[in-house]
Amino acid sequence: MDVLQNTLIFLFSFMFLSAGMSKLRHQAYSQHALEAYQLAPKFLTGFLNRSLASTELLLVPALILPLSQSMAVYVAALLLLVYALAMAINLLRGRKRLDCGCNGPDSKQSISWWMVLRNLFMAMVLLMLPIQTELAPLNAYLLALLFSAALILIRQGAQLLYKNQQLMSRQGQ
Repeated sequence: MDVLQNTLIFLFSFMFLSAGMSKLRHQAYSQHALEAYQLAPKFLTGFLNRSLASTELLLVPALILPLSQSMAVYVAALLLLVYALAMAINLLRGRKRLDCGCNGPDSKQSISWWMVLRNLFMAMVLLMLPIQTELAPLNAYLLALLFSAALILIRQGAQLLYKNQQLMSRQGQ
């Protein structure tokens, strides 16, 4: 269980690292995406954007370290639930063309019920993880890191193939 649990923790950590870094790198874009949800006063969206980015980045070590993992799992699940709720509210309002704001301008994605379900599922997985109270054996961490890296590389490779296919089809038109 240590390897599977640690692999999931590393993957969630990578997801929050990627999202947080994207929000910091593309602050204007992320703030605009947040404003488009129309769930907070416009004057607060800059602060909210920086707060969300900071929270996502702080979750990375907090999820990995056993001493903070129990609190981090709940914070991460809550954050995913808040994102799901924000999307659901806008979908119920009929606003389906909103960019989720997940990973910056390079990966624009319109919100959908699929994304709401995805976030609910990820929150559930986080809440079902047994919490570590001590460091796992080094080999469990290394194997989990290896699995995580392989999964991330496969995902990145699939994205590159998809983008390449899109470019090729545009050139053929």
